[in-house]
Amino acid sequence: IRGDGEGIWKVGKEGKYTNSAQKERAAYIVSMFLEFNFVPPTVIRVLKGEEGSLQQFVPDAKTGHEVTEKDIPQGELAKLHLFDFIIDNSDREGNFYNFLVKNARIIAIDHGLSFDLSRGNRYYINRDLEIPPAVRSAILRFSEWEEGRNLLRTFLEELLSKEAVVEFFKRLGYVIRCLKKGSLFNP
Repeated sequence: IRGDGEGIWKVGKEGKYTNSAQKERAAYIVSMFLEFNFVPPTVIRVLKGEEGSLQQFVPDAKTGHEVTEKDIPQGELAKLHLFDFIIDNSDREGNFYNFLVKNARIIAIDHGLSFDLSRGNRYYINRDLEIPPAVRSAILRFSEWEEGRNLLRTFLEELLSKEAVVEFFKRLGYVIRCLKKGSLFNP
């Protein structure tokens, strides 16, 4: 990116996967609104006549496959698992190439299979998941922020189908109800 670092370009449609650029952008927006803050800045751009997503490149990061669990702070993988549940991302389950680690922080990448209605919400949440207190607080704060919920819905509706947005808010609502009751599995 002229004078401003490097980025990762993904075309808008990759083979059988449609709207992957919009899904990459949507994951970034959700990460910011819910204060997960681990998806690099991602925008939609047109390059040589083709629409795609452009995500900030993270230099000197290693893939999750290149590090050991001791290199990842406790709670980061749980945070990532919860994020993947909320955005219905099944592509990271068992795939340690779809996240990076730098400075003991997870950087979530590759969200082209998120928000996918064709799978019928088959992604599940780990019952042993211990939600970090900061993540719990951020999601509960968001649940009380009506303007933020409306803004997030508007942004997502610009990128995803209405049905995908409805399903996203159902999953998020489930998580919020559980967190308000003190357990991820007692809505």
